[in-house]
Amino acid sequence: MEDEIIKNTNQIWKKLRAEGGIFQKIRSIIGEILVIGFAFSFSIWLNNRAEYKKEQEEVYDFMLLLEEELEGDTSDLMRCKSEIESALETNKFLITLTAASLDSMKKNKQPIGFNGIPIVRKTHRAGYEGFKTSGKLGNIENKLLKRMIVKYYEVSIPSLLQAEELYNQRCTKTIDLLLDRISEVDKSAFLEKRVQMELQFNIQMGSALPINYQNFITKVSEMQSELKKEIAKRNDQFWLF
Repeated sequence: MEDEIIKNTNQIWKKLRAEGGIFQKIRSIIGEILVIGFAFSFSIWLNNRAEYKKEQEEVYDFMLLLEEELEGDTSDLMRCKSEIESALETNKFLITLTAASLDSMKKNKQPIGFNGIPIVRKTHRAGYEGFKTSGKLGNIENKLLKRMIVKYYEVSIPSLLQAEELYNQRCTKTIDLLLDRISEVDKSAFLEKRVQMELQFNIQMGSALPINYQNFITKVSEMQSELKKEIAKRNDQFWLF
């Protein structure tokens, strides 16, 4: 009886393991599942890789545009720094005027006037605004560069703009006062205490701007340096995509 059971069992296993048996079919099914699974995973990987490549190409294009815009910012910052320094030099001279020096200038027909030319500066930010609006800032992998960019446009630039607006407002107020007083008492109005105080306020307000501009020029230079390194690295690695 026991021998018969063993014999029958062996026959069943032989049939299961024979070509076309259930084990063979299971192996075939498992193989197909593995092939399909691999193909599906590989397809997903290729799709993710293509999407990643597209995102990084957009980051690369943004960096090239940002490089150009920062060059424009640097040019404007240097111009404004030069203009405000010239204005401060002229206006500082006005608070040193005395009756004698004013008479001498009048006799020699030397021009006397307040330099209240307003600061007109443009921040080149179209590229940044477009990239930010599209929600792609997170695709910048260089965290240091990303922090520098966001801080520059969202914190530093608004702060500088506010300082420039305050200075321009002060210049307007000073000009209005000078126009009123000079029309009444001619150039001797520059010697009046009220006018001298207004000139000093104006100078105090503007004196911080050249320092601010220089700090900004330095910040932009540092950002440009990091940007150039990232662009160079991507140029070297683009073949990996």
